[in-house]
Amino acid sequence: MTKDIAYQLKKNGIDRIQISIDGASPNTHDRLRNKNGAFKGNCQVVILISHKESTLKDVDMIYEINELNQIEKIY
Repeated sequence: MTKDIAYQLKKNGIDRIQISIDGASPNTHDRLRNKNGAFKGNCQVVILISHKESTLKDVDMIYEINELNQIEKIY
């Protein structure tokens, strides 16, 4: 997500998003999503929506934790 996309969401009345974190590390998340930089991108979204001018009323964080994504590193 970019600042421009965040602006477009605001402009179009979107007030809720969902962010998924798949794994205990950026490498695991990126591997499960099959996209390098996906974890970093999600972190950037969190920063953007944390801005005081954000109009989002509901942000859901989804954590996928299982044997495939290093549950032992979480606990």
